[in-house]
Amino acid sequence: MFPITHQQASSRLDMFLPLAGGAYAKKRNYDYGAHNHDNVSRLSAALRRRTILEQDVIKSVLGAHSYKGAEKYIQEVFWRTYWKGWLEMRPSLWADYCNQVKHGFKQTEQLSLAMTGQTGIEAFDSWHKELTETNYLHNHARMWFASIWIHTFGLPWQAGAALFMSHLLDGDPASNTLGWRWVAGLQTRGKAYGARADNIDQFTNGRFAPYGQLNEDVAAIPGPENPPAMSIREPRSANGNSALLLLTPEDCHPESLPLVQKPVAVAHMPSGLVKDRAQAVMDADNEAMKDALARASSYFNITSYGDISSQNWQKDIHNIMAECGADHIIMPFQPVGFWHDILSDTDLPISEILRPYDNLCWPHAKKGFFPFKEKIPHFISSL
Repeated sequence: MFPITHQQASSRLDMFLPLAGGAYAKKRNYDYGAHNHDNVSRLSAALRRRTILEQDVIKSVLGAHSYKGAEKYIQEVFWRTYWKGWLEMRPSLWADYCNQVKHGFKQTEQLSLAMTGQTGIEAFDSWHKELTETNYLHNHARMWFASIWIHTFGLPWQAGAALFMSHLLDGDPASNTLGWRWVAGLQTRGKAYGARADNIDQFTNGRFAPYGQLNEDVAAIPGPENPPAMSIREPRSANGNSALLLLTPEDCHPESLPLVQKPVAVAHMPSGLVKDRAQAVMDADNEAMKDALARASSYFNITSYGDISSQNWQKDIHNIMAECGADHIIMPFQPVGFWHDILSDTDLPISEILRPYDNLCWPHAKKGFFPFKEKIPHFISSL
């Protein structure tokens, strides 16, 4: 259902291409239920790990459709880019979210019912079941779910965001955190998203019709103003003559990295370092990194190392570097999120590579999506 490896994602893209134009624009908002998401590309888990690249997807789509014909789908790809850039320039919001999750939430009966999908609202409980059993929800269902969580149940948005991050195969720190903030009315100040029973009825084809069960008179929850945009941080830099290529689930397309030197070996981080996640999510991370490891080993004709432990990962990396003769590490730029947090607290000699795509697009995410959207033709022509 949800491709992870490069080959799986490429095959799924080929299948989806005929639908990426008018058919997608017409049907993209419909949630037909678990195991029935052929109206969307289902590439989000692969794009999140970059086993397939955003610009390659866009190029393929524009090979099959005009820009105007596929504009809706192309915009959805760029939404992910926008969220990444917006959070990259406001990292304190990610830190605030992580601190809240770390300190926990007041345990109430309503929170317990929502966390276990036993609220009595059929639509919400069904989406909870789909989330925990398939590790996916349609984007429209995510918005409805978050709105009911925040505005009907009155629960902390951070607890709901953490639930999503635990289970979603495509869970991304930027898209998930900022999406929940948007529903709450914190992202676009004063504009909260309210789930409506008639909207749910329409776009689930009548599967759910929660009339009289939702708070539809929503208001933005209180909170501080968004911090001003900072400059995107400079990539980490370390000098050396021979490099170990190190991969994380943030970027699993090593053969396309603009490297200035060929690595002498390649390894990947252990997925278990990111805690409180469903086994299916950790399995997807491992599958993506092993796939990338194999492609990097073949492309660069180098040795691959796949046995780094979660308990002694820094020691294991030092041992690998000694064995292969590497004096520093090169890796894709680690954006705001779990892997950046983990790797920022180490003395390993790391040099990061910021992709031209990110360097081009992220700085334009200072404000709302609509000014960013106006730049999309420029991004495409530049790439």
